[in-house]
Amino acid sequence: MTTEIERKPDRIAGVLGALFGVFLYYLWVAVLMAILFAFFAEPNAMGAFIVEFPQMVQIWLNTGMLPLFIILGYHLFTRDTMPEAELLPGRAGLAASASGFLL
Repeated sequence: MTTEIERKPDRIAGVLGALFGVFLYYLWVAVLMAILFAFFAEPNAMGAFIVEFPQMVQIWLNTGMLPLFIILGYHLFTRDTMPEAELLPGRAGLAASASGFLL
């Protein structure tokens, strides 16, 4: 007879995963800013560049992805140690965050 030991995700791995998600988020923001300045920036009379792109869309693209990246980072770091009963709700949370962003 063997006994199964349920392993819970390591707390340090969870924190590192969330920090990795924040790093991915900042990388996402940097890429978006590079795209905005490469394709949508125009110089004004003073020589400063102004981005001619709707502000609401910029905020939606920047802020809307934060929960998705944090959940993704947490899931990437803790999926190996997560028991099967918690793995499916973790994936469901990731899918819910992505669908919430798209809505």
